[in-house]
Amino acid sequence: MATLTTKAIELKNKIKNQSNIGLVPTMGNLHEGHLNLVRESLSQHPITVVTIFVNPTQFGKNEDLSSYPRTLDEDIEKLRQLDLKNSEIIVFSPKDEKEIYPSAPLINFSISSLENKLCDLNRPGHFNGVMQVIYRLFKLISPNSAYFGEKDYQQLMIIKTFSHELFPEIEIKAVPIKREASGLAMSSRNNYLNDDEKVDALILKNTLNSLKQNYFSSNESSVNLIKEQIDKTISKDDRWQYLDLLDADNLLAPSAKTTKLIIAGAYKINNVRLIDNTVFNI
Repeated sequence: MATLTTKAIELKNKIKNQSNIGLVPTMGNLHEGHLNLVRESLSQHPITVVTIFVNPTQFGKNEDLSSYPRTLDEDIEKLRQLDLKNSEIIVFSPKDEKEIYPSAPLINFSISSLENKLCDLNRPGHFNGVMQVIYRLFKLISPNSAYFGEKDYQQLMIIKTFSHELFPEIEIKAVPIKREASGLAMSSRNNYLNDDEKVDALILKNTLNSLKQNYFSSNESSVNLIKEQIDKTISKDDRWQYLDLLDADNLLAPSAKTTKLIIAGAYKINNVRLIDNTVFNI
């Protein structure tokens, strides 16, 4: 079954005697990508807490906090339709932000080696906001494991580092990107796109795949070649917010020690910002 609670004290009472809990933090408007995270947790834990909270601290000025889709009833119904087997889902969706933030955050979080690139270039303060809410959810729920998608790769890396430092007892589990039939990475923001715009949005995925293929078809100076191709791609289309090739293990520039690469991009269709990536061993 999937049950709803809106207050932190109610949630703590529900899980106080549980020793094996999975956590799936979301902002709601659940799609198949979110449900895949929940399935992974259900396969490993008798109790899975799914949080549905549109976190204000990770939205910057002129971002879509007020218009972010809120579909709690539909989300709960989707969770109830999952095959729970012998597991239980507890949905925590606070009506009042004070259930998460009783007072304004006084401490800022920063992992400088993983910031100042990719999404952080256009969304300053975003990852501090993400860590603010994750810190509070981890303290409140004390899960054994927490599940995050690989589409938000920079966020995944930041949360892994953050958790290793402050919550070493919590295992961070990465789940591969879930895609629509067209190949478009699933995202709540896809709801803002009409059919023609969804086709246009495939420029993001197709560009990433093309650059990856070019890497393997080129010679030993392929990193420099891909960087040149990235620069040309960006210069021809101002809808790119970023497009970059990095070491997937640390988000630094590739070096002789690099064994795994990521090509990551953010692309705007009108005012809809989409992100995607491809990660591969070399």
